[in-house]
Amino acid sequence: MHNLTELEQSRLLAEYQANVNLWQHDDTLRQQRAGNFLSVNTVLVAALGVVTSLNPPVQYIGGVGLLFAAFGLLLCIMWHRVQVRNAEYIRFRRFQLRSIESKLPGLSTFQNTFTAFYQAQPLSFEPPIGEFALSPAARKRSTLSEGLLPSLVGGFWLVAAVVAAILLIAAPNLPL
Repeated sequence: MHNLTELEQSRLLAEYQANVNLWQHDDTLRQQRAGNFLSVNTVLVAALGVVTSLNPPVQYIGGVGLLFAAFGLLLCIMWHRVQVRNAEYIRFRRFQLRSIESKLPGLSTFQNTFTAFYQAQPLSFEPPIGEFALSPAARKRSTLSEGLLPSLVGGFWLVAAVVAAILLIAAPNLPL
């Protein structure tokens, strides 16, 4: 443990609080962005549904479908990149917070979180609390699971692009 002056401890506590606030802010932004990307994709799917329900010529459906699918795919690529970057901000904050905790006595929240969730080691707490052990089903990080969402939605848009391309190619041979 470090021998810190009162001023040094005060500065570290202020830095700790600033990092906690930034970590919460980054996490809130991640949630808002995910909601925004899902909303835009939902609007695209709904708009494509409206276009096809108007019974336009097949080539028109294929062309519009291809445009929507291309936009949806680009949106999913951007969504994935934003998520990866944001996850790194959150990971960085956790490193910062663990570093500060290592210098200040009595602070262990982020180190305990790291030990329990990332190293999957049980943590003992004073009685009557007991021991915390991460369940096997919870060992996969939620940010990794959330990271699959843009790929899943992107897969939908890829299928939509293939169907749209087939409609464009086959349209001259289809009966009216």
